[in-house]
Amino acid sequence: MTGTAANALVLYAMVASRQHRKRLLIFNQNVFDLFSCMLLVLTYPLYLANLRLEGTLGYWLCMLLLSDGILWSTKL
Repeated sequence: MTGTAANALVLYAMVASRQHRKRLLIFNQNVFDLFSCMLLVLTYPLYLANLRLEGTLGYWLCMLLLSDGILWSTKL
């Protein structure tokens, strides 16, 4: 949660000061880090819920969210 808020604050500050075009690498890295933090906030409650993974929906839920595939795709 703290990482999500901190990355959102940094992105807001960069856009407000118009530094996001001058510091493109830092801006893009913060965007990727923000998305990975948001995915962590979304996926870890699913681990704690002990969902029954049955059928097509359970298969895709396991493949995309519980296997951390989407989370690792945001890392560089």
